[in-house]
Amino acid sequence: MANFVEHYELTERIKQVNGASWWRGWDGKLERDVSIWTLPIADPRVLKLQASASAAANLQDPRVLRVLDIVKNQTHFAVISEWAQGVTVAERVLGRAPLKDAVEIVSSVIECLSSAHAQQVFHGAVGADDVIITSAGIKIRGFGIAGVLTESFGITAEAADIAAVGAIGYAAVTATWPLLTASTLPAAPSVNGVVVLPSQLTPKLAPLWDDLVQQTVPTVNSNLNPNLKITDLAELLKSTLPKSKFAQLPTIDLPPSTITRNGLIGSLVVIASLLVAGSALVFTSLIDPTAINQGPVVQTGTDLRTELLPVASVQLIKEDEAAKTVDITKVINMPTGFGLQIKLKERRTVQRVELDLNINGVDLTAQVNSTAITSPTAVGVLGEITEAASSVIIFGPRFVTGEYVTIWFTIPAGTNLQISRVGVYGALS
Repeated sequence: MANFVEHYELTERIKQVNGASWWRGWDGKLERDVSIWTLPIADPRVLKLQASASAAANLQDPRVLRVLDIVKNQTHFAVISEWAQGVTVAERVLGRAPLKDAVEIVSSVIECLSSAHAQQVFHGAVGADDVIITSAGIKIRGFGIAGVLTESFGITAEAADIAAVGAIGYAAVTATWPLLTASTLPAAPSVNGVVVLPSQLTPKLAPLWDDLVQQTVPTVNSNLNPNLKITDLAELLKSTLPKSKFAQLPTIDLPPSTITRNGLIGSLVVIASLLVAGSALVFTSLIDPTAINQGPVVQTGTDLRTELLPVASVQLIKEDEAAKTVDITKVINMPTGFGLQIKLKERRTVQRVELDLNINGVDLTAQVNSTAITSPTAVGVLGEITEAASSVIIFGPRFVTGEYVTIWFTIPAGTNLQISRVGVYGALS
């Protein structure tokens, strides 16, 4: 039996957030898909949500998925908004970061939020899952709704929107999410509680992305400018913004479709082939000893994200002692004075090394070299960390190319070091 709120049919529940439910719905009067958020009528947030949704209903910007209606019955209160067909930034970025049109997308987000702020409306919780890429440009959902239903972590809605701009840019070039808010993307890595810069996750990244997140993202920089306005961010990206493919074009009337049945079947076959080819782009795993590099990657208009590099062998090494081969699919006991040397299956540009340790206070140095080494040198140093926590990411100001990755450890006296995970990330050199 179908569920209704007045004449709106609740056709598919998408998710639940803090006691509220988000549905895909059907407007039976106008025969169109709609987005529906429902709350129990007794929820204390109903009055605030009603006021917020009413303000958002008057927003004038083509990128906003506007509030259309507010309805309630004896059990529930509901906010009905426009529905958009497309793919979210979070969905599109996975496996394809950095996005080729990342600057354009983020610039459009800035323009939309700037327009809303000028009308004294703030989103307060926009994320990579709320920015939808459509054939007509981006659409942002959740105005008047998400800010009421989502935890704010003690910042204003305006500050949350500014942080969201940097976070969406971060996601567009790293496929990770740097904020504490919920996201379908994996959390961005951090070192000593500070989220790493985008350039430390994605090689050959334009400096503007580091600049953007350092000005906007509190988990990257805790000393943000409190007077920063969202309009200030537009200039940062303006000089690199390409001519928009989402520019407003004159409307034209298309002739009726004359595609034949055979032509339609042929088109579907081509599309299916492209989807199969796209899904075949997989990344090899460091902990899988059978992982094999599949050769050069076919470019699809975007750069593939940094991958977990395939490994040929792993050894414990120490000068004047025989190397000991270890299995990195199991916990590694690290003797004092030894280094961990990883031989890659081919020459690669290494971007970072990640480890999980059983103790804190370990000093680490990572080197990348073209040949095997048996003692620390000054050549090929990727990065150093002192008194590392149990979850470690080693990186430096530059990437280093080679076939051997060696990690040196200084272990606190009286402790035994165990390594439960090792990951080496990089790209084709």
